[in-house]
Amino acid sequence: MQQKTVTTPGLPEISAAVTDVYLVDSAAIVPSGSGGSFFQAAIQCHNNHDDGGAARNFQTALDAGLDNLRRGYAYAHLGGQQLKKNNIAGAVSHFMKVFELKEILFESAHDAAQYMAVIYSELDRAEETARLEQLAAQTRARLGYSLAHNVAENIRQTVRSQKNKLLGKTQTKKTFKANIKEGLRPLGNHLRLTHTDDKSAHDAYLMLFNQQENMERYYQAFTTYAAKTPPPFVMEVMTAYAPKTLYDEHYAVIFPHNITDQREAYGLWLRDATMTCNDQVLSDNHTSSRYNAIKTNVEKVYDWEILLPANFDPETPENAALLTDPADGGYAAI
Repeated sequence: MQQKTVTTPGLPEISAAVTDVYLVDSAAIVPSGSGGSFFQAAIQCHNNHDDGGAARNFQTALDAGLDNLRRGYAYAHLGGQQLKKNNIAGAVSHFMKVFELKEILFESAHDAAQYMAVIYSELDRAEETARLEQLAAQTRARLGYSLAHNVAENIRQTVRSQKNKLLGKTQTKKTFKANIKEGLRPLGNHLRLTHTDDKSAHDAYLMLFNQQENMERYYQAFTTYAAKTPPPFVMEVMTAYAPKTLYDEHYAVIFPHNITDQREAYGLWLRDATMTCNDQVLSDNHTSSRYNAIKTNVEKVYDWEILLPANFDPETPENAALLTDPADGGYAAI
């Protein structure tokens, strides 16, 4: 076991350019994109206090495609959901995507600015807080409502509990052999794949692409995201040539299925991971499959990686079992 010094980045800088946005009324929305029905379903779920349904439908709407005004609204809502889960960094990531659109609804800007003002204030980032509060005051004057005191206080308490992480810090971590895949193979251990009791479930998720180059770009974005925001569990991801599926797209990025997997934390992580990757390169199609059928549909694995959670210790018996390929504990070799 070795040690290395790791610097964790803090929250992004809020420059004057970030909050320099053009605010518009909801009447200005000109609906476009294929995600409109999911967007409306998300609004209905929200009105019915179904936070999970709202989040899923907003994310599906974003994946399917939305005009920028509704896109910003969806990002703002998802950021609010991350706050409810005490994921400050995840919330800020969504709110920054609102600002990046530049032309946004008053409502979207209001949520992003007021929440982030509380967060950055608690971190003693005064200049950035002032910019956010200025924008929040502008939207508040137009909309006529502000953040409830108890909500703001809950956010402050969460920020205080995560302050070192949110400010960024340098720490020493244990490391281990550089090539953790040594002696292992793709699909060699069920424990690195989807966790489900349903043996007939579609447990593999395939992001499909027409071009190998786009598949490789998505894979790079996915593994880069995992390096910066590690998954909550050990998992593996691969790229493959899959010419025998029913689809015209034959290049696939394959990872455990977020719906079938029984671990809620994995589904939440994958949602954020794919949303980030989709902003860089969109897949041409996607489908579900079964890991036990991968060998039938895939001719070649181009690359694969085992992704590890933060502070993973390979010396514990439970974790050591994840870095082995037992004779009867995986699927057929590709």
